[in-house]
Amino acid sequence: AQRGIREAELAQVFASIDLDNSGTLDLQEMEALLARPHMARLLEGRTAADVLREMDCDGNGLVDFDEFRRAMLQEGRAQRWCQGDVGRYFSSTYNSWLPCRIQSVDMDTGAVMLDVKPGHWLSVQDQAR
Repeated sequence: AQRGIREAELAQVFASIDLDNSGTLDLQEMEALLARPHMARLLEGRTAADVLREMDCDGNGLVDFDEFRRAMLQEGRAQRWCQGDVGRYFSSTYNSWLPCRIQSVDMDTGAVMLDVKPGHWLSVQDQAR
């Protein structure tokens, strides 16, 4: 029941930010959000583009309600990746850690594709190894 209440509250907040009722938040709407004095204080030092980039997990330049909800509730924060995130991948071929960047994220499964292994999806289980 608690989750339902939170979802409803988050939906109201999202709707208040979604000025054009498109179902997504864009840079202009994030800028309007940061123009609110209390939000500017909470997000001190971060630009609207920073906030948008942090929430936009599929990299399309918009934040939909699911991305907003995940960010607000910090769901799966330890394991959640967003497109463009930097990480390290252990290569068994080279027997070492390689710097990498997240190319794609499957929002349903949590699988990721890395720039060092194009075309190969790493499952959440593989990410934990």
